[in-house]
Amino acid sequence: MWGIGNELSVGCKNRKVWGAVNDVARMIHEVDPNHPAMTVIGDGGLNGGDVREIRNRCPDLDLLGINYYKGVESVPENVRAEGWDKPYVLTEWGPSGDWQVPRTKWGAAIEETSSEKAARFVERYQNAILKDAGCCLGSYAFIWQWRHERTHTWYGLCLESGERTEAVNALQFLWSGQWPTNRAPHVESPRIDAQEASDDVCLRPGSTHTATIKAEDPEGDSLAFSWQIMPEVARAGYAGMGERPSQPIPELTLEADADKLTFIAPQAEGAYRVFVFVRDGQGNAATANIPFCVKP
Repeated sequence: MWGIGNELSVGCKNRKVWGAVNDVARMIHEVDPNHPAMTVIGDGGLNGGDVREIRNRCPDLDLLGINYYKGVESVPENVRAEGWDKPYVLTEWGPSGDWQVPRTKWGAAIEETSSEKAARFVERYQNAILKDAGCCLGSYAFIWQWRHERTHTWYGLCLESGERTEAVNALQFLWSGQWPTNRAPHVESPRIDAQEASDDVCLRPGSTHTATIKAEDPEGDSLAFSWQIMPEVARAGYAGMGERPSQPIPELTLEADADKLTFIAPQAEGAYRVFVFVRDGQGNAATANIPFCVKP
């Protein structure tokens, strides 16, 4: 199908944009009558009136694309409440968005572990996409690559080094009814000195601390752990466009002993994260991180 723009109302409040979308849809039908045309809106557009505008101003569109993360279960009801009576596709869905999760008192978004993300994929597919098969034609899980957006682990279904996360296993199960023969490790949320991310972990400069994580492998594969301490990345524009990934600070590590990291808090005040990667040697991996701040 043809997609005419992505979330066009983000940063653009001129409703005439939808007339232009309809002009393009009409042209597409003249040039290529064999493929349908859609435009894509986000969760803010669905909840903010875009559907009504598109319904009234874009009669030549064949269907609608919707990007929605946490709360995607509400899409079937909401799209009908807005008067949309044509098919739609979930053009982005997956883990909870970095704008949708709890935050620390200094504003750091608390990221789900890769295991929590896998569970969200299952819940959201079963409770939204499958339940509305009459109108929802399908979906595109976000995103089949490594990607830096808020963190270097938030959205990518694979690591930069190529390993599959648990969410890939979940999608295979959802689409085929069969789990892979070898699945990714399962992890719980990491802790720093027994504190969770929701405890607003604040450390004194130069103090010594221990980060831990619990991990297990479904097949009992031997697990390899790697740890990183990185400065928090400031959000740079819409969808993280222009974000420059921070670099690990290996000199803060005193000892990395499998599921335990002993480290020194940075001397510089600010926001940081401890990341952990758990690999099974079979092409699968788990990820988790915990934010912390440094202040005297």
